[in-house]
Amino acid sequence: MKKLLRLGPVVMLALFAGIYSGCEWESDADTAFNTSGGAGVELNFSGQYVARETDGQLVTGRPDITYFLITQTGNRLDVVDNLGERYEGVTGSPGVIAPPVDGTTTYPNGAMMSLMNFTFWKIGPNGNTIHDDIYFEGFLRFLAVTDIADENSSTRINIGEDGVDEFVFEKEIISTYSADRSNSMMILEGQWREGDDIRYVDGWSNNFKVSW
Repeated sequence: MKKLLRLGPVVMLALFAGIYSGCEWESDADTAFNTSGGAGVELNFSGQYVARETDGQLVTGRPDITYFLITQTGNRLDVVDNLGERYEGVTGSPGVIAPPVDGTTTYPNGAMMSLMNFTFWKIGPNGNTIHDDIYFEGFLRFLAVTDIADENSSTRINIGEDGVDEFVFEKEIISTYSADRSNSMMILEGQWREGDDIRYVDGWSNNFKVSW
């Protein structure tokens, strides 16, 4: 939310002396995967992904695969399943968290806050052979499942000049948010290919916390 106002130099100096703003990102590494980003709010999708449906399968036709443990470093992916099979892959563009709709400070139920393309391939037993006949191709979505309102906010004043001996103030309200599985979902979806067989992956992260 931004408001513009014009003030003379004397008033500007008085106000400037009392202005302070800041922003922090926090996560609880002891109880959840650290999925918080730093400046720029890039979301990390690392975590353990299990079947989204209680009685469903993470990979259709493969009941023996019960979870993927995904570690994302930049655009690189390292994945291990419960069978000990290893996969490597890459992501698409960074998972930047979108801001709420202009003029609001709440993400409504159902809002997609971030989206990232994911691809990973099975790695052979010697650690350097790619079995490209077994791979996943899909995406990860970060969704609100309840309304997510800002927890607190701070005010930042941006100061500029309009060229006619007046200062231009831009007042910006900076909101902070936090999310976990109680109010949001990280969903893993896409195609699982084994040779000519095409299966479907439908999973979600069962333990995460992110603040921005």
